[in-house]
Amino acid sequence: MRTRFRNRACVAVVLTLLAGLPGCKPERPVGRIDEAPVQAKPEKTRDWVVASIGDRDITFGELQDVLDSLPVFARMRYQSLERRRDFLEAYVQYVILALAAESEGYGKDPVVLERLKGDLVDRFLQERVDLKVKTTDIPEEAVQAWFEGHPFEFKAPARKRVAQVLLKDRATADTIGFRIRKTIESLDQNHREEFGRFAARYSADPATKDKGGDLGLFPRLGDEPAGAPEVVVEAVATLSGLFEVSAPIEAPDGFHVLFISGMVSAIDETLDQARPRIVERLMAESRDRLRASLVADLSRRVAVRVNPDVAAAVAAEVQAEAAKPGALGSEAAPAAGGGVR
Repeated sequence: MRTRFRNRACVAVVLTLLAGLPGCKPERPVGRIDEAPVQAKPEKTRDWVVASIGDRDITFGELQDVLDSLPVFARMRYQSLERRRDFLEAYVQYVILALAAESEGYGKDPVVLERLKGDLVDRFLQERVDLKVKTTDIPEEAVQAWFEGHPFEFKAPARKRVAQVLLKDRATADTIGFRIRKTIESLDQNHREEFGRFAARYSADPATKDKGGDLGLFPRLGDEPAGAPEVVVEAVATLSGLFEVSAPIEAPDGFHVLFISGMVSAIDETLDQARPRIVERLMAESRDRLRASLVADLSRRVAVRVNPDVAAAVAAEVQAEAAKPGALGSEAAPAAGGGVR
């Protein structure tokens, strides 16, 4: 028969045991930071009842499992006896609220059920796929091949992010260019936003006007497309200051007023420096392949069938909604490339 702890002295004993759980001096994790090994307490100890809420018992083992599920750094916050007491009180309050919510039917709420489904999927994939992929599974040859096959990720010159306003005639370009330059010079902040407003209002380039005039990073690397007339590329090379605005640059498609919206530092990493990031990426690719294989296998077992006509109609409706002004994701994202300051 389980012993019920109802006095402060017994709870203190439990808290003392909790204080001895892993977390005070956790072993160094082998995999991800949230995979630190934990040690199980004897089953008899796990059955001890720490608190009761009506017919609901909270056992020592339950508290231990909750603590063990926390990431290492979260567990480190509960080292002292006093902090373990706080943890117990907070968990009791959590269970009280959970029982109250369940009694009022929140457990059947579609939003709650959908979140539960997401948690189930995450747990299922973590145990069936993610934990099976280890750093030791990534051969050195694969790391070397990735490093050599993606040279510009690890070695690249300093680059400038450039935006533009394209105007069709010299007079307009001179006028608008002067207004842009004076406006930018007068600002202490929000330079990119202000230039973007000029681009949205005046630029004749439909490909860039709705994304702040962004042309991407210069100089281009490898086989990246030029993205601008040669005379514009040459003009970019002469600009050096952050938030600098150029005079109008005449090109075959019109007059370009250029703006340095950001600077990206040069990259010069060795294989040893890049190895952790490469290994993590290769592990992610391996997890993705295993997940795809698992889903394909499960799909065959349950005979999944998709109605292509309905699927196409749904996709068209989603695309139409996303294209509406103000819709989330309707604005084009800036061109990719490095951390901009």
